Amino acid sequence: MVDTAPESHDELRDLEGRLQRRAVIEQAKGVLCARHGIDPEAAFEQLKARSRNSNIKVAEVAAEVVQAELTGDCGQYAGERGLMRLLDGMVSSVVVLRGEHGDDGKIVDMVVDYANPVARDIEGRALTDLIGRRLLKAYPWLADCGLWDLYRGVMETGEAYTQPRTAYRAELDGRPVDGDLRLHVLPFGDGRILLTWIDDWPDEAAQPRS
Repeated sequence: MVDTAPESHDELRDLEGRLQRRAVIEQAKGVLCARHGIDPEAAFEQLKARSRNSNIKVAEVAAEVVQAELTGDCGQYAGERGLMRLLDGMVSSVVVLRGEHGDDGKIVDMVVDYANPVARDIEGRALTDLIGRRLLKAYPWLADCGLWDLYRGVMETGEAYTQPRTAYRAELDGRPVDGDLRLHVLPFGDGRILLTWIDDWPDEAAQPRS
């Protein structure tokens, strides 16, 4: 008779471990959903983005998010609660971007780590919908525009940038739309930048997308 008990015990421990990790990930998704007002899919994308950036497993990132919530120390995962609540209440748009690096260590993209409820793009899209998503995937035209170099420069040098008022032209439904943008870009902890802006786009450009 072959004794399979040790193998069964190992399989049981593996199963318990998988279930525990899954439960922690689900908890972390719930924390991020409540904190940012996003859906579970976007929350999981945010966990995966942090995993890639930190080079640790998703389950470990999830455990840290849950622990931060339990202890009240949001730290690098969303900033202090008081600060996030302050940003949530601002009338200007606020977005936090986290750098994503290639094998050579250079910044190849940025992930939307946070957006306050009023943050909108030129098409009226709520930027909270982009939390956990890559910036250049959402806005590929940024790679050919001075804003990408600006964001990357602030992230690399740690030097803040203030742009009092600049005229921009964007395309909306196949036609050009002119407006003004006042932009501030600030270093925000390790490997992140904070963008805040007030835009003066025409009313038709500010309407939410249907």
